Amino acid sequence: NTTLKAQYLTRVSPWVFEGTQTLTGGANVKFISQVSQWQPQFGKGSKDGELGYNNGGGNDPGTISVPSSGTYKIQVNFYTMTYTLTKQ
Repeated sequence: NTTLKAQYLTRVSPWVFEGTQTLTGGANVKFISQVSQWQPQFGKGSKDGELGYNNGGGNDPGTISVPSSGTYKIQVNFYTMTYTLTKQ
């Protein structure tokens, strides 16, 4: 499915994944490691830019809200447990 393939992030280092996606303002984003498998899942932690997670059996993280429609560079860093959405 080309739609799903377009949503993949690319591993750029052992801990960092990046990609560029067109997102809709007001949409909510979470990250999963495998299509149709919701554990583990990653999203907003206690504040913007902080990555929250649920490896199973706990509370799900919050959703990351897209501020406005456009193309974004997305970076997820599993070492620092942070994420960024940078509008291009």
